[in-house]
Amino acid sequence: MSPPQHAELREAIKKTVDTFVRGYQVASEHKDTKYLSTVLTPDCTRYFSPASFLVLYGAPPGIGLDNATYEASFAAELPYGWCVGTDIANVTIDTDARTAAATSTYTMQFADGTALGDFEFAWFLTFTADGGSVSKIVEWVDNTTTGKFHAKVKELQAKAEEAAEK
Repeated sequence: MSPPQHAELREAIKKTVDTFVRGYQVASEHKDTKYLSTVLTPDCTRYFSPASFLVLYGAPPGIGLDNATYEASFAAELPYGWCVGTDIANVTIDTDARTAAATSTYTMQFADGTALGDFEFAWFLTFTADGGSVSKIVEWVDNTTTGKFHAKVKELQAKAEEAAEK
């Protein structure tokens, strides 16, 4: 099979970026973390930046997560906080390198009815030869909002555990 032409590859990558970034909202709507990985290769690894994000959570520098580990982490939080809106911007595609970058802003809702302000990320993605799958992710995380999100999820988890004990 011959490699896709430039325009076809660009469209494939653009579609894959959109599916990937919107996967958080789709996973939230379906309460199913498999939607986080629908366009990822089985061996895709997700890396996080800035380094201060990793320090904040006590993770070693340069750590990467496989699909199953990331989905399990998201699944633990999904009952308490989820995505109800997605805005994708600044999509830049390099067909020669088979890479793309984008920013996203998510609107988050919590189980207690409260909402989280703009939850922002930047994505740096590497694609398979046909542009239909992501093989590597570098996720640039908004530390401040991520900290607020995780604090609220922990609060709601603790309340749920207290209620279950009664």
